[in-house]
Amino acid sequence: MKYVLFSLFFFFCFSFSHSAVAMSVKEMKVGTKIEKNEINYENYFQSFEIYENDEIYQRIIGKSYPINHAISCSSLRYLKLLHYNYHHDIVVGEMIVNRYLAEEVLAIFQKLFEHEVEIFSIRLIDDFFFNSSDPNEADFYSMISNNTSAFNYRNITSSNTLSNHSKGMAIDINPIENPYVSKNKVEPSNTKEEYTNEVERNSSSNPHVIRKGDIIYSTFQEFGFEWGGEWNSLKDYQHFEKVVSEEVSKEVEEKTQNFNLFVFLLFLVIGLFFISHFFKR
Repeated sequence: MKYVLFSLFFFFCFSFSHSAVAMSVKEMKVGTKIEKNEINYENYFQSFEIYENDEIYQRIIGKSYPINHAISCSSLRYLKLLHYNYHHDIVVGEMIVNRYLAEEVLAIFQKLFEHEVEIFSIRLIDDFFFNSSDPNEADFYSMISNNTSAFNYRNITSSNTLSNHSKGMAIDINPIENPYVSKNKVEPSNTKEEYTNEVERNSSSNPHVIRKGDIIYSTFQEFGFEWGGEWNSLKDYQHFEKVVSEEVSKEVEEKTQNFNLFVFLLFLVIGLFFISHFFKR
């Protein structure tokens, strides 16, 4: 009986310490500068569930997340992560993505961070709902501010079809240097002409321009994301997406649950081992 009690104590102490770290990261303000010697990847790249009426829910309800029948809050995850800004400072960023892509997105941005890729800012698009509740208007302001974002319940540009951003399955990165370009439209409006021309993009020395084969492209490709810069009908250089079907989603969730059970049992065995040795002394 005493072994069981000590094992439970060990497990809850571990869980509490991990939760305390996670909470402190969640509460850190976006844009907070972090010293390189303070970084622990496990602590700074975190995923959180969104609960109705919690702080994140209150930020997004009626903005990027309207009441709808297509996606629930339980299908989304709030991410906290680190990135280098254009001054090459290490800062805190935030993002909301689909729960089935959350761990992959964290892994992608951790790899980009390790390669010191500069991203201007990573903020929830809800910070750009200024004068209305129109998600397309917020997208406009986010893009001209060169903000990187993911979830936003809105339609595809110039369409009545829901965007994959509405599912949290698409991410736009550094929009000014990587604009949306079609025959009739270029967004954001404050981009430069050199960023809209594929030949000039491929020869550009600007590290913020996404090109086929570079670290941003190859990292997203590694995790199965599609790049809008390779589309034929138009070019959306800022856009990466990965649509996960319900069948695949359930398989991923089952594997995750099995892995979590394995980790729990592993810590339980380790705890029992150390406790048994302690009492033998």
